[in-house]
Amino acid sequence: MWKKLGLGGLGLVLAFLILFSGQLPAAKAATNITDQTTGLNAPSKIEEQTGDNVWTKIALDSKLEEGQNYRLTYTWSIDDNVMVTDGDTASVTLPTTAAHGYVGFPVKTKTLPTTVGNFELQKDKSSAGTITFNNKLASTNVGRSGEMTFQVTGTGDSTNDNSGSTPIITKNGWVTNYNSDGIPEEVIWNIAFNSENKDLGTVTLTDDIGGNQTYVGPVSATDAAGKTVTPTVTVNGSEVTMVFKNVTSEISLTYPVSVNTANLAGLTQGNFSNYVGLNATSGDSGNASSGGSGTTTGTTGDAQKNVQWGGSATVDGSYIGSATLTKTDATDTAKMLSGAVYTLQKKNSVGVFEDYQTGLTTDSNGQIKAIGLETGDYQFVETKAPSGYLINQNPVQFSIATSDLETNHAVTQSDQKNSVILTKTDATSGEVLAGASYNLLNNDGSLYQGPLSTDSNGQITVSNLAPGTYKFLEDTAPNGYAVNTDPVSFTVTGNETEPITVGQTDVTNGAVTSSSSSNSSELTSSSNAGSSSSSEPSSSVSSSSSSEPSSTSSSSVSSISSSEPSSTSNSNISSTSSSELSSVSSSSFESGSVANSSTSSKSVAKISSTTPSERAALLQSGLAADALSSTSTSSSSATRLTRTAPQKRRSTNRSLPQTNEEQSLFVMLIGLGLFGISLSIWQWRRTHNG
Repeated sequence: MWKKLGLGGLGLVLAFLILFSGQLPAAKAATNITDQTTGLNAPSKIEEQTGDNVWTKIALDSKLEEGQNYRLTYTWSIDDNVMVTDGDTASVTLPTTAAHGYVGFPVKTKTLPTTVGNFELQKDKSSAGTITFNNKLASTNVGRSGEMTFQVTGTGDSTNDNSGSTPIITKNGWVTNYNSDGIPEEVIWNIAFNSENKDLGTVTLTDDIGGNQTYVGPVSATDAAGKTVTPTVTVNGSEVTMVFKNVTSEISLTYPVSVNTANLAGLTQGNFSNYVGLNATSGDSGNASSGGSGTTTGTTGDAQKNVQWGGSATVDGSYIGSATLTKTDATDTAKMLSGAVYTLQKKNSVGVFEDYQTGLTTDSNGQIKAIGLETGDYQFVETKAPSGYLINQNPVQFSIATSDLETNHAVTQSDQKNSVILTKTDATSGEVLAGASYNLLNNDGSLYQGPLSTDSNGQITVSNLAPGTYKFLEDTAPNGYAVNTDPVSFTVTGNETEPITVGQTDVTNGAVTSSSSSNSSELTSSSNAGSSSSSEPSSSVSSSSSSEPSSTSSSSVSSISSSEPSSTSNSNISSTSSSELSSVSSSSFESGSVANSSTSSKSVAKISSTTPSERAALLQSGLAADALSSTSTSSSSATRLTRTAPQKRRSTNRSLPQTNEEQSLFVMLIGLGLFGISLSIWQWRRTHNG
C-alpha cells in the first residue's frame, strides 16, 4: 500500500513539474547594456581644481595636465523599457589624458536612497570604469536618469608654469584600497621635485599629512635614472621629514598612509589633504610650484594637494506598463469591432475602482491602447457597444506589476449582436402562434426587413440593429385569426445589455350558430364568438367582425337544450311537417358538431364554428349570412346540412383520446387488457392440459 502511495505522490510531483515548468521564467543572463544607455561615453562637464575646494569649469576637449586634479561629471540615463537585472554592466568612458587610482562608490536612487549598483575604476590608466547593477532596477522601465561625479588627475604635458619655469616641486595622491562599505583604507602620496636636474645639494622635505591619515611608510624614492634613493625619514605625529643628500637630478617618491575609516563611516566621497615644503640650503636656484622662491644661496618651495576620493552617482526610475484591449464579435472572433467605448478604471487605496480614463474608443482594428500605466489593478468597463451589438457588462481586469516580464498586457473582449424578439400569442389562451407574418419598418414607415414569420415558438428574432426606433406590423395573421393592425414599436438605444422583447396577441375570427324548427318555421340566429377588441372575455358578442384586433376574446358557445321551439321569425322553412326540436348540448357546439334529431326531410340544422379556417370559409361564402337573413327552402336547408357534413365526421373522433394524458391512459388500459387475456389463456391451458 505504501509503495503505491509513494508512486502516486511521485507521479503528482512529475505532473506538476511538467505542467508548470514551461511557465516559469528563465533567469536573464548578465548583459552589457552600454549601448542602451545615454551619456556614459563622455563627461558632460569637466572642472579643474584651481584652489582649496575651488573648481573651475573647462572645455570638454581640454587636455588634463599632469599633477592637476579634475572633477568629471556625467549626466546619464538608461533607455526606456530596457530590463536591468542583477549582474548587468555599463561602461563609463574617461578622457584619454585622465589618470586615477582605484575609484569606487555605490550608485543610489535620488529619492529614497537605495543602492542599485556600484561604480569601479581600477588602479591603472584604463580609459573606462564600470557600473555593475544589482536587481533593484528590475522593477523599473522608465525615467531612469541621474548624475555621476568623480575625480581624476591629469597625465598631459603641462602648459602652465611659474614665470615661465618648471615647478620645483609637485604633489599628487590617490586612494588605493577600499573596505566593504566603500570607505578608503589607504592613500598613496607622491612627491616629485628638481625636474630640471639641478645641483641642489641637501634637500629637506617637510610633509604635513591631513586629517584622518596616519603615516605608514616606507618612503620609496628613485632618481631620474631609476636608481633607488634612500632618504632619512623622521615622523612626528602628522609631520614627516625627509632629508636627501647630494641631489643632482629629479627625484620622485611615494609613501602610503592609512585612513581612519571609523571617522568616515556612511560617506561615499571626501577629501584627503597633504602639504609639503622644500628647502635646499645650497646649490642652484629653482622655482617652487606654489609660493616658492629661489636664490643663489638656496632654494625653497612648497606644494599642496587635495585628493578627492569616491564620487557619487544617482539614478531614479519608475515602472509603467500598458494594456491593449481587442474587441471582437462573439460569434466570429476574427471580426474586429470598432466604435466600442470604454472607461478604464484603477483601484484606489481602499480597494474601490475609480475612473482613470474615459471615452476610450476601439479603432479600426478593434483596439484600445492604454499607455503610461503605473503599477496597480485596472479594469476596462464597456459603456457603449458598437452599432448593432449589446454592451458586455463583464469588466476586463488586469494588473500592472514591476515583476511583469512583458510591459504590455494584451486583453480581449467580445460582444453579442443585439436583437429584438417578438412573441405572438393567442389573446385568450396565451398559446404561442406560429405562422404570423410581419414586416419590420423603420420609424418613417419604410421597410427595414420583411416579410418575417413567427416560428414554432411563436417568435421572430431580428439581430444587429442600429440605434433607432422600429415597429413590427402584422401582414398576415395565423390561420383562423384576425390580423392585428396595431404596430409594435421599440427603440434601440445602443446601451442594451440583453435582447429587447416585445409581444402581440391575436383574436380568432367570429363563429356563427344557426338553428331552425319544422313546426315553428322560425330561424334562430346566435353567435357567441366574435373578433371584438376587448381586454375582458364576454359571454355574448355581436357577430359583426371588428376591424381592430383585440388582446383577448371569448369564443364560448351557448348550450341550447330545450323541447320548446325557439324564438320565431317570418321566414317559413316548411308548412307540411313538423318535428321535435332536438336538444343540442354545449359540448356539441364546442366540438364543432351538428346534431340531427329527426330522420324526416324536415330537420334542424346547426351551423357552428369548428376550426378557425372553417369559420373563415363559412363567413366568406355567405352561408352564415344566408342562415341569418334570408328565407330558405327545404332544399337550401339540405344544402346547409350537406356543407356541414365534415363537422359530423369530426364529431366521431371525439371517442378517441385527444390529449397526451388520455392517450397514455388509453395505452395503459389496452396493456392491462392484453395482460388479462394472456393470463386467462394461460390458466385455461393449465387446467385443461393438467
